[in-house]
Parts: sequence; C-alpha cells; structure tokens
Amino acid sequence: MNVFFRTDASDHIGAGHLTRCLVLADAIAGQGGTCHFLVRHQNAVSRRLLDGRSHTVFSLDLPEDCDPAEDARGCVGYARSVATPVDWWVVDHYGLDAQWERVARSLSSSILVVDDLADRAHDCDVLVDPGLGRQTSDYAGWVSGPADLLLGSRYAMLKPAFALNHGRAPLWPEVRRAHVFFGGGSAAEWMPECIDIMMDVEPDLDVSAVGICSEQVMDRLMERHGSRLDWVRQVDDMARHYATCSVALGSPGTATWERACIGLPSALLATAPNQIPILEGLDRLGLCRFLGPAWELKVPELRSRIRDFLQDDAARAAMRNFGLSAVDGRGVERLLRRLQGSGRGDA
Repeated sequence: MNVFFRTDASDHIGAGHLTRCLVLADAIAGQGGTCHFLVRHQNAVSRRLLDGRSHTVFSLDLPEDCDPAEDARGCVGYARSVATPVDWWVVDHYGLDAQWERVARSLSSSILVVDDLADRAHDCDVLVDPGLGRQTSDYAGWVSGPADLLLGSRYAMLKPAFALNHGRAPLWPEVRRAHVFFGGGSAAEWMPECIDIMMDVEPDLDVSAVGICSEQVMDRLMERHGSRLDWVRQVDDMARHYATCSVALGSPGTATWERACIGLPSALLATAPNQIPILEGLDRLGLCRFLGPAWELKVPELRSRIRDFLQDDAARAAMRNFGLSAVDGRGVERLLRRLQGSGRGDA
C-alpha cells in the first residue's frame, strides 16, 4: 500500500498535524506499506520530526498564498514523477479543502481527510475527526458523497505505547507531580510562566516539563525551584513520561487525547483562537478544565484558576475516569483496518 500524506508543521502551525500523521504512517510502514510526506516547505519543526524516518519527504516549495488547487497540482505532479500508484491520499491541513481533494482525485479516488474543525467543504471517502462528542450532523453540508465519517475520540491517532500505558498515571495526591507540555511550536513560550505559577501555588508539587523554549529562562526556573523541576526539550516515549505524573497543564491538540488515555486530569490553555470553542466544549463535557486564552490571562487570574484546578479533587477524579473511558489508544488500529479495506474502522 502506497500512501501520500499532505500536512505541515511550523512554529506557527505547531507539530500536531504532522505528529499524528507520522503515527499512522509508522503503522502503515509496519504492515509493509510505503509512505510519502509532502510539505509546503521544510523548516526546523518539520525537520526535527521527519529527519531519520524511513518515509520519503518532498518539499513542494510553493508560495504561502497559493490556493488549494495549486497545492494539489504540486502534489499530483510529485506523485506522477515517482511513478508510484497512490492507494490513498491522507490530508491533515486546516488550509486545504474540497478544492484540493477534487484535483487529487485525478490520480487516486481514495482520500482520507483528518479534520477537527468541521468548518469547510470536503470531497473525500473517509473523514476522521477525533473530537469528543462529534456527531454526523456536525458535517452536514460539509462532506459531499457517501463518505465514511469516523467520529469521536476512539479514533484519536496515538502511538501504540499509549494503549499499553492506558490508565497508568498514578493517582493524586499519592504522587504530586504535574506534566507541563505546550506542543512543538511557538506555544511553548507560555510554558515557563505556567510552571512558575503552578509551583508557587503548590509548594510541594514537582513538575516534569517537555518543550523547546528559552534555555536561559528555563535555567533560571530550575535554579529557583531546584530538584522540584525537571525539564527536557523532547522525549521519545511521551507515554512513559506522562505515566510518572498525576495531573497535567498545557495546550490542546493530540496531547489532549494522550493525557486522557494515560489518565491525567488536565488544565489547558488556548494558544490559538480556533482552540477556544474546542476547549469550551471539552470543559463542558468534563474532559478537561479550560483555563482561558493564554494571551488574555493576567498572572493573578491564571494563578487563581490553576489553584482551583489543583484543589478540586472531585472534578479531577471525574476527568480521569471520563478520559479513560473516552480514549483507549487504539485509534490508529481502527484507521489502518479502514485503509486496508477490512471494514469501516469501527471495531
């Protein structure tokens, strides 16, 4: 099976789209398939994720303002140049829609779209939205034709290690350790302040932080908090890293489902405007505590909200139980079966 992925990563976009596509690509490769990644431009974030992988990577080198159809023509041209049949296109990109997909169909009629916004038209065969509580009606008018809609957190695209570590986070307060992670892009700029506030609010709390941000700032934090703070820029086994903690703070994305699968009650900040309605919805459902937009919160307000989260034992216990029931870490298994044509992925 030959699968062509169209996605991007950057400081602005973050790493989430590319990260979840890589999880699916690794599963495909593990079954003997071949995967190609097509990106608009290579940059520090995408190179960090793609270098050393077995998948082919091609940079389209298109202008930032090109329309979806032009982008698709570049992808089709590359696929034709390598003379490899396209069994599936997988598209995970907020800037691409039905325009892209209609052009891509000239080379392959099998298109899987990964979306979590439900805000634009698609012409695809399978649409995956791992959003909690997603309904078929959310895509009414957005998806043309008889597409399979694989909706809900059971389709979250997580590494196999998350299924193996499902529910392994230790309970609070037996372990008073918080995991802090704001993704792989520029959102990590909010990490140091949140760490500082969290550790001041709970003097006996330890923090395990992951993210690329200012070394000088983090060095000062570690000098201030000593052995209570552990910071690494990145880890290979995030599931095991999560499983040493009992609560989490950070930004949304694929990490939302990772935390839920491990059993970490989470307080989350929006780091982009399109995250606000998603986090409001997850808060209402009880999967996480939404602290607010990072760019709007002042320190006293953020301090108060973090304190409330850490002191609300009942809410955190409910979050943990709900998260474990909503995310089992087997979403990629379900998607792989659908790509291989052995069902609708709903096992």
